Order: sequence, then structure tokens, then C-alpha cells
Amino acid sequence: MIGHGLMALDQVQEEALTQYERLLSTLRSFMLRERDIPALSKATCELLASSLNYCSIWLALIEDHDQQAHIIGMAGDRPELQTFILAQEAQTGFSMACDDPAVVVSRSMAQGDRGEFNFEHARLALCHEGHVMGELHACLDSDRTYPAEELQLLEIVASDTAAAINRLRLDQQRERLVKEVESLRDLGAEMISGREIKALFQILVQQVTTLLGGNGGGLYICEPEKRQVRCVVSHLTDHDYSGTVLPYGEGAAGIAAETGEPLIIPNYARWEHRSRKFATSSFHAVMSVPMRWQGQVTGVIHVLRDHSTQPFSQADCDLLMLYANQAAVVLENARLLEDIKKRVLQLGQLTDLSQSVMLAGNLEELLTSYTQRLTNMMGADRWAFFQWDSELKAPVLLELAGSNSSPDEDSGFRVDDLKIIDAALEAGTPLVVESALGPPLFPEWLGEAWEAKTLLAAPVTDGQTWQGVALLIFHDEVVIRPDEIELIEQASAQVALTMGKMGALETERKRTRALEALRKASLSLTSKLEVSAVLESILSNALDLVAADDAHIFLYDKKELKFAAAKWADGKLNPAFVTPRPEGITHAVARSGEMIVIPDVDRHDLFKDASWGGAIVGLPLKVREKIVGVMNVAFLKPHNFDTVELVALGLLADQAAIMIQNAILFESVDNERRFVQLIYDVAQELVNTLSQDEILQRAVSLTAAHMNAHSCEAFILNPVTKILQPRASARSDGLGFDEIREKLTLELGEGLSGWVAQAGQPVMVGDIRSDDRWVTVAGVDDDVRSAICAPLIAGAQMLGVMGVYHVDQDAYTLEHLDLLVAIARQVSVAVSNAQRYEEIERRLTEMTVVRQVVQVVNRRLEMQALLDEVVHQVGEVLGYPVVEVYLMEERDLVLGATHGGPFDPDTHYHISKGILGRVVRTNRAAFIPDVSKDPDYIVGFPDTACEIAVPLRVEGVVIGVLNVESPEFNGLTEDDVRLLTLLADQLAVAVENAALYERVRSHAVSLESVVAKRTSELAEALIRAQAADRLKTQFVSDVSHELRTPLSNIRLYLDLLNKGKPDRFDDYMRTLNRETNRLVTLIEDLLAISRLDAGTVTPHPVSFDLNVLARGLVEDRRRLFRDRDLTLGLSLQTDLPSVAADEQMISQVIANLMTNALNYTPAGGSVTVITRKLVRNGETWVTLAVR
Repeated sequence: MIGHGLMALDQVQEEALTQYERLLSTLRSFMLRERDIPALSKATCELLASSLNYCSIWLALIEDHDQQAHIIGMAGDRPELQTFILAQEAQTGFSMACDDPAVVVSRSMAQGDRGEFNFEHARLALCHEGHVMGELHACLDSDRTYPAEELQLLEIVASDTAAAINRLRLDQQRERLVKEVESLRDLGAEMISGREIKALFQILVQQVTTLLGGNGGGLYICEPEKRQVRCVVSHLTDHDYSGTVLPYGEGAAGIAAETGEPLIIPNYARWEHRSRKFATSSFHAVMSVPMRWQGQVTGVIHVLRDHSTQPFSQADCDLLMLYANQAAVVLENARLLEDIKKRVLQLGQLTDLSQSVMLAGNLEELLTSYTQRLTNMMGADRWAFFQWDSELKAPVLLELAGSNSSPDEDSGFRVDDLKIIDAALEAGTPLVVESALGPPLFPEWLGEAWEAKTLLAAPVTDGQTWQGVALLIFHDEVVIRPDEIELIEQASAQVALTMGKMGALETERKRTRALEALRKASLSLTSKLEVSAVLESILSNALDLVAADDAHIFLYDKKELKFAAAKWADGKLNPAFVTPRPEGITHAVARSGEMIVIPDVDRHDLFKDASWGGAIVGLPLKVREKIVGVMNVAFLKPHNFDTVELVALGLLADQAAIMIQNAILFESVDNERRFVQLIYDVAQELVNTLSQDEILQRAVSLTAAHMNAHSCEAFILNPVTKILQPRASARSDGLGFDEIREKLTLELGEGLSGWVAQAGQPVMVGDIRSDDRWVTVAGVDDDVRSAICAPLIAGAQMLGVMGVYHVDQDAYTLEHLDLLVAIARQVSVAVSNAQRYEEIERRLTEMTVVRQVVQVVNRRLEMQALLDEVVHQVGEVLGYPVVEVYLMEERDLVLGATHGGPFDPDTHYHISKGILGRVVRTNRAAFIPDVSKDPDYIVGFPDTACEIAVPLRVEGVVIGVLNVESPEFNGLTEDDVRLLTLLADQLAVAVENAALYERVRSHAVSLESVVAKRTSELAEALIRAQAADRLKTQFVSDVSHELRTPLSNIRLYLDLLNKGKPDRFDDYMRTLNRETNRLVTLIEDLLAISRLDAGTVTPHPVSFDLNVLARGLVEDRRRLFRDRDLTLGLSLQTDLPSVAADEQMISQVIANLMTNALNYTPAGGSVTVITRKLVRNGETWVTLAVR
């Protein structure tokens, strides 16, 4: 049994040895391939832990900077043990227990989250060629122990690992050495490449940071005179520290600069000398090395590392020292080169300045060239030039460059605040202020606004005369060397000398220009006559003469100084100063009559309450010692008026006064001409129309345009209602006439126009708001301030009012009012003519309507049908609401027909009562505008408001009344009275004809009754009765025929009045009168029939020309024949003697013959009226035939 156990143990040992050999082979193979020490360490630990089941294993290497062992690789399956070990390292680090490569095995205890636990701990030194490099630690759980073979394996692994790490370190040193050599070679190439010094420093820091494995770096330049260092390169830092300044002894760079010794800081966050300027920096390790040149520290270069990398070693420091020495050489060479370049540039700038000074054409070009070259020569960031004003005894800022805003925009800025300007002038040499932020030479707040750290004030003077000061502004603190001061003095002396010569030359040029400008101004002024053009030319010449910014002219108007014109340089449109201050320069010049010159308004009593920082000169405009106005010429900045400018302005003012006076006289004459032209234009426009509205519209349009009015309106007065109705309007605000028609309607005496219509007098109001007669119409005349109005009067009749309105107070003068009165007269005549024309047209229209109604009515012969047709035609055709016809029956008026209301045949009124009775009694028409005010009114229709009653007369006898009523007040007018009167005359004839017809018809009925009774008694009586019946029928036909003929002629000529030629109206009227008389004659003849039956009527022969009678009858009926397509001819014997006969009866016979020919001649035929002389049986006869 024992033998078998030993055999099994040997087998296990052999298997373990085989496993160890495979593990060792794998490790050695990996060590040969791996090129990174941390990766090699970690992989070794992981392989051993997984292969040998270690609860924890780690590898630690000794670092040069603290000679402590630091873990670089760890593995195992007990995290709490690893946490414990790492915590121990962080607190105390690992110290080497021994340098013996033999294994040290001990039992140890660790504290974890779940309590204490024990483990078996093996500790081996990593040695190579007798040099201990670190340690290898392996841990087993407490229930296990290390076999001897395994400890031997760990010893072999420790030895192989130390050899591998040493090999890798040698490889890294070789690679680093190659990089250092290449870096130094590259740095040398860059030093001779001609790059700028800042770019060289940037490349140097980049190379060093990369070579030393840093995470960032920087470079500081020493400023020994200020005992401080300034950061010029900040590479890969969490903030850009460029420009950061550290005093000697502060921070790593400050200490390295002060001591001249390098610094290696493993933990910058815990370093007691850390600068507060880097309190938020994230870098961990810092290495700062001074840059030395000839024993002097000229700068500091440093490299930074964060927590992820190892601290710096002495080897790193040695390498950085090598680079620092090279950098010091680069810095010194670059400085020398920069100084040479700068000196060459400054000399070149001085040479260019000398040339530009000689070639400068004006002062502005000279100063710009000087300050720009001086700025370039000194490398300034901003510059300003202050010119000395000998009159103001103070410097004046001309220009500030290198900034987005001018100093005028800085709150509270004044040139007086810059004491450095006066100090430089008084010293006579350039003045340098290296600490610009603070009094007394420069205000601190302005230094901050301009970001000024260094100031250089260079006076421009020839030793006797001050010309100005060039102020150079540096954003950094700059050291100005004495040789640079000398260059500045040379440049300033050249500029001062040139400025003096240029000033003298400019004075002569200015005198020449002034004389030439005055000559041109004189020519310009004499070529213009309009006041506005003259004022514009005066102001333009004044601005050009002295290069001013603005000019104003004020003229006297009725002893009051008023604004006339203003102009700004370069065509600018700024608000004019229209109201001169009572105690200002304008009134002071007007009172004294002398020129007043103010180079700086801020320092003059006339502007103590109204300063604006400029200059002004006030010039009186005088004609023969009479002041007609004042001209002010101003500058936006203080200005020194020299003698040439003042003399030139004085001469211009004298010429301007004369030309203004001439222009005013010309304008007065021209206004008179334009007034006459306007009146002529209005008259020409008005004669071309007979429409009232068109006449008024043309008049207001011409007047508004000529008078530059806000609006012009025309009103017509209604003589009945006494209402002023707007009829025309011309407005500049775009309001249409329909929009304002109702708003502008006024009663007589209401408003300004109503007052003019009532008083019949023109009026002018300079301020309507202070006139009690004015009535404001909201939305129509809100902007109106002044007005003129004139009445429209024709003879003694008030026709209306014309008004002109303006938005300015006192816009019109008495001349404008006289012009409006003249226009109103022209308009009144035209309106009066138009009204007459409209009256004629209205009467013609009335006659046409009467003819139409009469034609319709005359078709009726039955009395009731006639009366119904009368009220229907009057009501429907003429448009009257209520129409009634009353007929006389003894002493009563009986209602015959009605339209627009109920018909009651029993309605009747005694002629002693009511309005109708009054019409019968007086035999005159009655017009009642308001029936409620008439005592005779008897209510018929309850809604009646006004009424017209017209008598129906036949031969002066009232046979009835035509009554018209309306439910509206003023619904009937005098025109209706005239129309109804004319109509009533025609209707009375129709009614009389109907009555006659009724009597004839009644007589026929009586005859028929008598014949019927006697038929059976006497056949002869029957024959006579039948003959009488035929005679009756023929009689009625003849009567109707005879009545229709004159009526047809009347209708014809009424139509001709409507459509014919106006030059023949008189002929038409004569024909109408003749036919009307003929109609009356026919009716009288009908009445005479009964007289003939009674034997009481006899012919009245007279001597007349039958040719004249025939010619008149033919001309009257020629159109009737033409309408029937018949030709009506006339054949008259010229030597026809006069005839003795009843002319009326002969005329009736001829008319009947022509009517028969008209009715019975076929279309296309001809009818001829012929007169001839015959001699029969020795007697001379005159014949007339219709063929």
C-alpha cells in the first residue's frame, strides 16, 4: 500500500512539473513579444493567477522619483483583497523588505467588507544583474500552502520578468535618445528657418511636450526690469494662459526664473508654492526649467502631466534643460533679429513719412499719413490726433482710429480730461506713460474703455508753434527705447514744419477760393428770381464757402423774424431750427445789426442754456442799413473762423440781402400774374359746361391746386329750406365727396360757411380754433387751421359759398382772399347761367310730360272715364301720392275721381269752406307747404303734410279743382305748382270737351226718343229724324276730327322742342301758340254751333293772303305726312290777290281737306296744296285745292 501511494505521489509531481514548464514557456514567449512594460506586467499577473489559482497577485516597480515600489499590474479572484492592497499603496506605498531574490513566505491578514480574512503571502524581489527593480507578490487562500516546485517557478518568473523589463527599458531609452536627437535636429532647422519668435516657441513647446510624454506645456518670457514673467505659449492646457503674468517667486515659473534652478513637482495640487492663477488647473505633475543665456535667465519652459501618467524623472529634467538652453539661444537670436527688423522698419517708416509729408496735398492727408506711419513704426493698437486750436487755446480731436467707436460716444468724454496732451505740448518732447490707467494724465475709466496699458503722446511743434499731438495707445505694457523717442521727434519736427507751410498756403488758397466762390455766388444769385431758389442758392454758397455743416435764414415778416429756409451739407435732411430763441444769436444779430462770431458755443453766454458743442456765425442781411433778415452758418464742432472766411461771408450776406429783396418783389408781381391767370383759367373752364356740379367741381379743383390747400369746398343754398348743401370738393387727404356730403350739410348761419352765406361777406380766419363761428366736423377737417370763404352772389340772389382751408395757421393773406372773391364772382355768374339753363330744361321737360298726359286724356270723351284717366296719369306719370279732381255743381265742389286714396262719390265741399273753396273763390292756385298751419284746411287724408290745389278754368270760369297732396313736409314745391297749373289748363279743355260731348250725346238721345214716338205717325218725320241722326253722327265725327288735328300738331311741336334744333325753338313756339289758338277757336266754334242753330252767329270776313295761310298749314303738317310715308307738296301762284273771307273758317276747311288726304292717301303717294287765280265772267276768283 505504501508503495502504491508513493507511486501516485510521484505521478502527481511529474504532472505538476509538466504544467509549470508549459506555463513558464508561455510566459517567456509572451515576454519576448510584448513591447510595453505595464501591459507585460498585467498579462504576467493574469496568466499566473488563472493558471495557479492565486486569490491575488501583483507586480510593483521602483520609481526613480521617490524610490518607492508602485503597482503596475494586478490579477486574482479576491476583489476585496485587491482593494485592500491598493488602499495600502495609496496610504504608505511599498518599501523594499530586502534585495534577496529568494522567496519570502509569510501568513498575512487583511480587513475586508465582510470582516478579516487570512492568506498565504509569497514575496519575491525582481533582480537583474544584482539590481533590484521591484517585487512580485502572490497570495493563496489560508487553506493552501505553496509547494516547493511552485516557489521555484515563481523565482524563475521573477527573474525572467526583471530581465524582460530591463530589456524593454533599454529599448525605450534607445528610442527616446533617437527622438531627442531628431528633435534637437528639427529645432536647429527651425532656428535658422526665419520664423517669427512666437511660432518658434510654439514649435519648441510642442516638441518638448511630445518628447517627454507630457499632456501640455508652456513657455514664459522674463521681464527683468519688472521682475515678472509673461506666458507667451500655452499648449494643450485646459485654459489659454497666454498673457498671464507672474511675479518672480510666484508659481513654478516665477520661482524657476528667480532662482535659476529647475523644478520637478510630482503633485502640483499639493505643492505649497502653487499660484492662485492656476487654482482650477487639472494638471498633476509639473516640471519647470529656466532658459539661460550668458548666465541670465531669459525665460522658463515647463511640461505638464495629468494623473494618468508617471511623475517626471531626473532624466526628463536633464533633457528639458538641454532644450531650455537651445530655446534661450533661439530667444536671444530672435530678439536680435526682431530689433534689427524693427529698426529697419522704423527707419523705412521715417523715410516714407518724409516723402509723404512733402507730397501731402492737404492737412488731413498729412496728419493721416503721419499718425498711420507713426503707429506702424511703434506697433501701436490705436491712435488719435489732437490739433491745437490757437483761437480756443485748446486741443481739438480730429480723428480716432483702431476702434469701432469714437471717443465722443464714450460717456462723459472731454478732451480736457486728457491732461497728457497738454503735458506733452508743454514738455515739447514725446511723453510715455507706461501705467496709463489712472490720474492725473489719463482718466482710469477711459483707459479701461480703450484697453490702454501704455500711452505715447508725441507733440508736433517747431519749437515755437504748437500744431498738435499724436497719441499712440498700446493694449500691452510696452517699453519705448530712447532711439525710438529720437525717431518720433524727427518725424514730428518734419510734420510741424510742413503743417506751418501748409497753413500759410492754405490761407492763400482759402482767400482765392473765397473770391472765386463769391464770384460764382454772385452769378448764381443774379440768375434766379424765385424766393425759394434764391434762398437755396444763398445757403448752398454759404456752406461751400466755409465748408460748414448747416445754414439757416430768417426773414422779417411784418416786424416779426420768421424762419425762411435751411440747408445741411451733403444733402442731409435734418429738422430745421424754425423758432429762434429770443435771447439767442439770431435776435442778437437782428437787434445789433452786426456780425456775431462764436467759435465754441459751449463757452459763450448766448448758448449757456442751449449748448451743442459746435461753432456758429450770425450775419445780418441789410439793404441800405435796413435789416431784412439774419443768416446763421454753423459747424457741428468748434471752429476757428479766420479773417478770410468772415470777410467772404460778410460779402455774401450783403449780396444775399439785395437778391432776397429783389426775389420778394418778383414773387409779389408773379403772384399777381398767377392770380390773374387763375381767374382766367377758371373762367375758361366754366364756359365749357352748363352743369352746376361740374362748374363747382372745376372751380374748387383749380382753386385748391393753386392755393396749395388742404381742401376747397363749394356749397349751394336752398332758398326754401335755407340749407347749405355741399356740391363739390377737392381734398388732399383722399376723402371722397360721397364720404363727406352728409357731414358738411349746414343751416344758414351755422359754421363759418353758414355765416358767410347769411352775412353775404367774405371772411379770412388765421386760426379757426379761436373763432367762435367755426364748427369742427370730426374726421373731415381735424387738421385744418386756417380758412378763407367767399359768398356766391348773382345780382341780389345768394347762391352759395366757396371755402378754402389749410393745415397751417395764417396760411393765407388778403391777396388770397381777394383772389377767392374774384373767383367766386366768376363761379356765381356760371352757376346762375346753369340754373337758368336747368330751369329751361325743366320747363321743356314739364311741357313734354303735360303733352303726354294731355294726349292720353284727350282720347277720353266720357266724363267719368276722362276724370279717372286724369287722376291716374297725374298720379302715376307725374308721381304724386294723392290726386283728386273736383267739379262744380252749382255752389258745391263734388269729388269726380281720386288716385292714391278711397273714392267716395258723395264727397263734396261748399265753395265757402276749405282750401278748395278758397281756390274757387279766388280763382287762384293754392300752395300749402304745411297744411297744419293753414286755417282753411279740412282733413281729408290723415297723413297729408302739404297740398297744392289748382283751379280748372274755361274762359276764366272755374269749372273744377285739381287737388294734389303729399304725406311729406316740403314734398311739393313751387315747380309742382307751375307744372300743375299748366296741366290744369289743358285738363280744363278736356273736361269742357267731355261736358260738350255729354251734352251732344244727351241731345242725340233726346232726338232718338222723339223719333221713336212719332215713327208711327209721320214717315216724313221718320226721314227727318234719320237725317238728323246721320247729321248728329257726322257732327260728332267732325268735332272729334277737328279737335284731334290741332292736338296732333301740338304733340308734334312739343316733340320738336325736345329733340329739334334750339335755333328753331322760336318757330316751334309760334306754331304751338297758333295751334293752341286754333284749338281754342274750334272749341269756340263748337259752342257757336248752337248759336248758328239759333241764327245768332255770322262770319267775319277780313282781307288776308291765302298763300300765307296755305304755307303755314303745310309746314305744320309736313312731319305728319312724312311719318305716313307721304310727300306733301305746295304749289302757290305768286301774284295771288288778297281775299275777303272769314280766315278762321277757311283755315278749318283747308285743314279738314288735308286731314282727309292724310287718312285716305296710300303710303308712298303725294299730296299737293295748290292756289290759283281764275277769271270767270269778268270776275277774278282765287281757288285752293288739295290733290
